[in-house]
Amino acid sequence: MFKVYDGEPLTCDEWSLNSTLLEGDYIQSVIMPATITERGAVENYISEIIINRADGSRANYYELNCRAGTLAVMPRVITVRSGDAVKAYDGTPLTCGDWQIISITQPLEGHVVEVAISGTRTEAGESPNDIAQVVISDVLGKDVTYNYDVRYHTGTLVVIGNVGGGNGSGNTVGSGGSSLDDSGTLEGDSDENPDGIAFRFNADTSGDVYFRLKSFGNFSGNSWQDIADYGYIINDKYSANYLAGAALACGGYDRTHIRIESLSNDYILPSYLDTSDGDYEIQKSDVLYTGDTSKVYGLNCYFYDYVKRPYLAVDPHIYENYEIKYHIYTYREYLTLTSEEDSFLRTIINENGWSTYDPKIVEKVANYVKSAADYNLNYDKRLDKENDVAIAFLRDYKQGVCRHYATAATLLFRALGIPARYTVGYKARASEGDWVDVAANQAHAWVEIYVSGFGWATVEVTGATAGEEAPDGRKKLNVKPVNLQKKYDGTVLTHSGEVQGLSTLTALGYTYRAKVSGRQTTVGASECAITSFTLYDPNGDDVTDNFNIKYSTGKLQLYLAEINVVTYGGVKYYDGTPLEVPNASYIGKLLDGHRIRLLTATGSITNVGKKINLFDIYIEDQLGVDVTDVYKINAEYGYLEILPRKVIIIAGSAEKRYDGTALICKEFKYEYEGAAEFNDTIRVAINGSQVEIGYSENVVTAVKIIDSNGKDVTDNYYVITYNGLLTVTY
Repeated sequence: MFKVYDGEPLTCDEWSLNSTLLEGDYIQSVIMPATITERGAVENYISEIIINRADGSRANYYELNCRAGTLAVMPRVITVRSGDAVKAYDGTPLTCGDWQIISITQPLEGHVVEVAISGTRTEAGESPNDIAQVVISDVLGKDVTYNYDVRYHTGTLVVIGNVGGGNGSGNTVGSGGSSLDDSGTLEGDSDENPDGIAFRFNADTSGDVYFRLKSFGNFSGNSWQDIADYGYIINDKYSANYLAGAALACGGYDRTHIRIESLSNDYILPSYLDTSDGDYEIQKSDVLYTGDTSKVYGLNCYFYDYVKRPYLAVDPHIYENYEIKYHIYTYREYLTLTSEEDSFLRTIINENGWSTYDPKIVEKVANYVKSAADYNLNYDKRLDKENDVAIAFLRDYKQGVCRHYATAATLLFRALGIPARYTVGYKARASEGDWVDVAANQAHAWVEIYVSGFGWATVEVTGATAGEEAPDGRKKLNVKPVNLQKKYDGTVLTHSGEVQGLSTLTALGYTYRAKVSGRQTTVGASECAITSFTLYDPNGDDVTDNFNIKYSTGKLQLYLAEINVVTYGGVKYYDGTPLEVPNASYIGKLLDGHRIRLLTATGSITNVGKKINLFDIYIEDQLGVDVTDVYKINAEYGYLEILPRKVIIIAGSAEKRYDGTALICKEFKYEYEGAAEFNDTIRVAINGSQVEIGYSENVVTAVKIIDSNGKDVTDNYYVITYNGLLTVTY
């Protein structure tokens, strides 16, 4: 069992028995005393097991073999950003001691964060506002920094050349928000750690879902700024974000029930919340969602696409008086633009002849932004350093990722007089009744516009990316029929023609027509294949030939019974060896004469990260015939996780008397935490030199760790470095 550091002890008294006891015997108690509060891992060992007979006396005739689990506390990730400052050159240093925590995850209540900022700039030009140190203390003053994974984002110090008219005073900018240069979990579009699972969810309806986390206010050119909550709530209970759901309820739209299991600290909720009861934490903030992520939570919401269905036949809003006041507020807070942005965007508006009176204006703006640039994870990163990223994205670079599209669209709607806000979270596809894993790299950014009498409406504006390009320049698609299953009832199972692999395109308004061959008439399973397929763009034009399409087969199954297979998880620190937990079990009753010949979990992970523990199963009858396809097999997967191992690098120190030559020391020592040395080789670059009498730091500038196969495994370590000291004496 693992959790993120929260200052509370982690224990686990859960256990399982992998063999059977004699009839009448039972386990009275299993004592598991292990506990851990600080960052690290310990064995969750069993200190005593008491087995009794039916009469209550001790059964001492068992040989007990116990396998310990692991209790692990992972570091709490926070990101600290130093402030920005700018002034005209006056010969004096420019400094800025401002800082802020820009991550959604915050320090624990009562913990004090102290930040030492060392950045300074005197001459004309720019340089990073370096963060020298971050120290975190608890309520008793104890240093608890080790329990945090503190990440640094440096601001910028800019000294403008002597152009006259300046008074030399520093002007601190960028007092909050989310930097567009930050491609972490909230920003999305990252192809790193594809196996990292952010959360799981289950919905009773299929469809695209936007899981919202946070919205932002004004844009400062290359970062979005935090905005305060509205401050007034509905019926002392609900934030303004519930208005749209209330309107959909009045319009008779069907509700969808969703259950969510967060695997991070992010408390996410779907768009279009319903005000009906649920076992989740009702939100009073219209900006940021917060809540307890340690348990599975559920609620009702609506699946709704405003762009496709902008007309709602609804009665007067049940919260009409509140909505009128909030409507006025959005026009005051969510229309802000700089004069440069307003001038540039109005040129686009005039060139396209757009008018807010056009009933399709939202769709037209969305389609314009989607087609204004190419979606490219390898876009020119200089874009993020431009004075105004939105203008540069639309006018010059014409390549980017979701945060660039969402930023440009938000400002474009504002230029049209439509209140809009930049929103981050996750986008996923729900499959009716199934649990869906959402990877961390599905984090996404989009725009929400405010619709009078309705509320905030989600609008997708990111350009399509259908995968890598084929050698002929066309985008690759992998399309397959969805797997269909039903319990055998004497009727034939044929395919509906629904395919998968097109969610990115269908979210942009693409449609398709497909025919799928294959039929299942008896109990068992067989393949089905796509025999014809046509893809249409949002205008209804056939664009099939514009894509390089690979067709895979699907599965048709008529089953007689269901069983549930459970695999287990595990966690350990990186040691260069695979983590595997082969145990698996099943719940359910097999048909007469059937037995499970093979059931084993097959997941394996060696490097830092998290993976699902998949399984293989083989069921046979009395004659040894494979009858696995007679069953519908549902799965509840465990997760395998490798945590980074801490390694401390200490640069050498040296001392000598002055002789006019440089004192240099390339020596270093290191130590692993909690384990003996591995076969990995540590390479350390040290930069230090002292000639004159005095002293200076012997600085560790780079660390690279190579395994026995010559592979770079540095990312599997949490590296801490300490500099040495070079001293020259008389």
